[in-house]
Amino acid sequence: MKLENLISLLKSYTSKFEPWWTILGAPIAQEFLFRFIPYYVFYLPIGEFWLVGILSSAVYALVHWYFDIPVVIGAFILGLLLWWVMVKFGLLPAIFLHISVNLVILAFWKEDWLAK
Repeated sequence: MKLENLISLLKSYTSKFEPWWTILGAPIAQEFLFRFIPYYVFYLPIGEFWLVGILSSAVYALVHWYFDIPVVIGAFILGLLLWWVMVKFGLLPAIFLHISVNLVILAFWKEDWLAK
């Protein structure tokens, strides 16, 4: 299956749940996958804050590659911030911050790039 077809297929499923997917589903799933799992699987055993944070943020940013390059860069920076929040305060604060960021994006920039 072509990558473009896979992206279209995924968007067809998530679009049925918009805006709830963007507000709740994606932040919960992504924080669990990109912050919580790396925290317990890699950070706690080896203790490399920056290494784990940069790697998990890079993968998180790459998941957003189908948006514009500035979005990918922003996702990487946000990923680092969310990583710090996860390590310092826990999963729920990271989820709430992610939800807040997505709400701001929906409020101000949805027409620009979320519809892509």
